Amino acid sequence: MLNGNSNAEGSAFQAYVKERCHYLEICRRYHLAPLDLDHLLNNGSSLSLEDRLRVIRLIYRLRDLETELRGLLEEAPFSEAAQFLEREQLH
Repeated sequence: MLNGNSNAEGSAFQAYVKERCHYLEICRRYHLAPLDLDHLLNNGSSLSLEDRLRVIRLIYRLRDLETELRGLLEEAPFSEAAQFLEREQLH
C-alpha cells in the first residue's frame, strides 16, 4: 500500500470513529440502540430539536465516511480499519 493511501485511510478512519462516538453518545443519552435513532427520526420521537438535527448530520456524515473508507479499504482489505469495519458490519 502506498504511504499516501495509508495516511488517507487513517484520516478517514479517525473521522469516522469520532463521528460514530458522537452518534453513540446520543444513543446512550436516550437509552437507545444505535439502529433505533433512524427509526425515531422517521417516526417522531422525544429527541430534542438540537439532538434531532445533530443526529441527522451525524447519520449523513457517517454514511459519507463509510463510503470513503470502503473505497480506501478495497486497496487494503486486511488493515486495522478494515477489520474494525468488518466487526461493525459496515464493510
